[in-house]
Amino acid sequence: MSSNAAMIRLQRSMQLLLPANTLRGIVSFYAIIHLTRAEAAMALQEFARVLQPGGFLLLAFHGGEGEIHSSEWFGQPVAIDATLFEGEEMEQYARQAGLCDVEVVERPPYAFEYQSRRLYLSARVIPRFLS
Repeated sequence: MSSNAAMIRLQRSMQLLLPANTLRGIVSFYAIIHLTRAEAAMALQEFARVLQPGGFLLLAFHGGEGEIHSSEWFGQPVAIDATLFEGEEMEQYARQAGLCDVEVVERPPYAFEYQSRRLYLSARVIPRFLS
């Protein structure tokens, strides 16, 4: 694999097996809802650690308060727990992790989706300037 090739790995977001300042960007769609609030804050800190200066984060999550449980998914029995987050809450976690230019946008659910608000957070690591 060349050094320019993209790598995709499945790892625990609270302890990524990457050196600091490795990635130019992270896209995480709805994975963070499977973490507790404390774990979500830790995951954002870990994302900030592995992103290069100026690197971008794009995060999608369900909006709301509390946690939900589902025992059925597309007619099949499952056990899914999810944490709902408010945009201001996730923005605070991002800023505490050292991310800047944090923006959160929201949309209502489509008719075929689980009926929760959809939130999208974009942010980047503070660039470090050479003196």
